[in-house]
Amino acid sequence: MDEQTPKFAFVAGGESGKPRREPVEQPVVQWLGPDDAPNPSARPLLLSFSVSTLHKEKNKRIVRRSTTKDRRRILTPQQLHAETAANNIIACPVPNPPLLRFADHLGPDSLELLFTVFPGTLRAFSLADFSLLSNLKSTQWQDWLFTDVAYVHAAITVSTVARDLLLKREPKLPSFHLRRAISQLNKNLFHKSVCLSDATIAVIISLSMASWISQDYASTSSHVAGLSEIVRLRGGLDSFHSNPQLQVGMTRIDFCVSLGSGKSPIFTTGPSTFPYESNSVQLSTCGQQSVPPDLQSIENLVDDRVAAIFQDLQGLARSMNAAASSQRVMLASDFHAGVMSIQYRLFELHSKLNDIISEWIRVAMLASLTTTFQVMGSRIKYQYLTDRLRELCCAVEVSTEELRPVMFWVLMVGTIALFDSGEPWLSKKWRLDVLPLVRGLQWEDAKRLLKRFIWIDACNEKAGTATFNKIKQDLGDGSRHDRM
Repeated sequence: MDEQTPKFAFVAGGESGKPRREPVEQPVVQWLGPDDAPNPSARPLLLSFSVSTLHKEKNKRIVRRSTTKDRRRILTPQQLHAETAANNIIACPVPNPPLLRFADHLGPDSLELLFTVFPGTLRAFSLADFSLLSNLKSTQWQDWLFTDVAYVHAAITVSTVARDLLLKREPKLPSFHLRRAISQLNKNLFHKSVCLSDATIAVIISLSMASWISQDYASTSSHVAGLSEIVRLRGGLDSFHSNPQLQVGMTRIDFCVSLGSGKSPIFTTGPSTFPYESNSVQLSTCGQQSVPPDLQSIENLVDDRVAAIFQDLQGLARSMNAAASSQRVMLASDFHAGVMSIQYRLFELHSKLNDIISEWIRVAMLASLTTTFQVMGSRIKYQYLTDRLRELCCAVEVSTEELRPVMFWVLMVGTIALFDSGEPWLSKKWRLDVLPLVRGLQWEDAKRLLKRFIWIDACNEKAGTATFNKIKQDLGDGSRHDRM
């Protein structure tokens, strides 16, 4: 995870949102200083988001408007509501005619997206919806639709690709709204009053998410490079303490890009100002505590640092499951704080572990964290993480019975989050390393075993049930020794 970020630069520009000259390529994102331009105070600076890096296919630039021939299927309101209802997405009824005045004029298709898909997409800006008590609620994410043109079109852009993901078709960035969002973003960056505002950050988060879901990784890297510089100029993640939802969104984009590309994260730690009730979730950042009897200890298998993080993630998952079953109260902010802390502690251990089992468990925990971030129930692709966990799973041998349940947990998490269940190597691992453990088990028994490790019912139950049942079908139910 040490690749360099794309070369990127802030350049002087005018109110049109277009740069006045070609940007100076530099190895990192940076403002042009007094030595780079005459009278800098009289020339507002602009982050030039280039559309030329978008819509690339086989190294060719493709930017076009849809024609009648190549337009994608337009869903009726009834179809969209049916799709969203099937995925537990609460859609708002669409006023006809619309009673709301958005920041820019929108056609009926765009309005349909904002009312039917955007509410579900909005929840993905933070984490999967776990129905926890929320102390982070903010209407700003909706309010910006009426005040910020760039945000309106960025919201439509990310809603479009989210709808494609929901309908299981290849996500495609809408060129008109994407170009409109970028053009208006550059205009906003020209004005000092809004260039570092929360709304500007929300626009970049939306564009980053849209390009990431559509697998336009070059554009995502550019957006993230710009985001990193704006956050630095703003004063770091802690400067967003008044809007913790933005802190969650930025660290989540950092998480996606790092695990998808293998690049180093743009932030080294999570925000220290994030609201957090320490009595709700205990994080053992300064050493380990005793492991409850219903949880599996792995301290004799891995590096002490990995064992401590594993224990914290176990505790977080356990608290989540207890909250879901109404056994205790847990605030959404506590879960976010726990995830961010664990995320960056796991990143910090990259290339610092000397044994394969510790690295295997570290990467498996990252895979587990990916399941907390879903777009309308659909998983997102993390190519680097997928390749890395596959490599480690193939390298680890179940040499003792103690490792067999660990392998079961890792393969379940990996299959739910990353792998295709039909991969030959995976079938072999299931048969040789896991079958002796799970043969004859029913799902509830298997789930109790998984919960001894790390298992969050709210985001793993549905996929876990389907995965385990398929394994049972492929491997046999105990009376047969079927070959996969």
